[in-house]
Amino acid sequence: MAPLSPGIYRGQFAITNKAVNPEAAIRWVDYLYSKEGNELLNIGKEGDVWAWADEASGTRKLLESPIEGKTIEDYRGTTTPDYGINVPALRHKIEGFPESEFTKFTNSETDVKIKPFAKVSYPLVYLTPEDQEEVGRIRVNLDTYIEQMERNLSQVPSLCPIGTNILKH
Repeated sequence: MAPLSPGIYRGQFAITNKAVNPEAAIRWVDYLYSKEGNELLNIGKEGDVWAWADEASGTRKLLESPIEGKTIEDYRGTTTPDYGINVPALRHKIEGFPESEFTKFTNSETDVKIKPFAKVSYPLVYLTPEDQEEVGRIRVNLDTYIEQMERNLSQVPSLCPIGTNILKH
């Protein structure tokens, strides 16, 4: 089995108790999970990185970079937040947008060599506040245990003369 992403990127934002308008923040994040929001994050506004080749058929084209010596992809990195950072999003193919030869190649390889064997290995989990608190307590205990074992194991070589069977100790 190969791990398959469920396509939803979670945990990429937080709204603190200092937020003046938390409802507006939630509406913004909801928008980012929409088709239109994903397109804005990924390819920016019309006229920045792309234009309609034929709006009636939904076909888009990449524009030339306005920065001399830079590719349109380099320019896109200055116009959209979804360039090298994780943002809340529901990923899907953007219809009518030209794919690079590299994207076509990786998609083809993925379709043939990974997707037939891939499954979402662990479902998206939403914990209650009580469950999250328990997980936090368990995590502290596990971290403490791991640190102790690492300290103990780091002392083993000094306790065993070279050439002895370490498993006997």
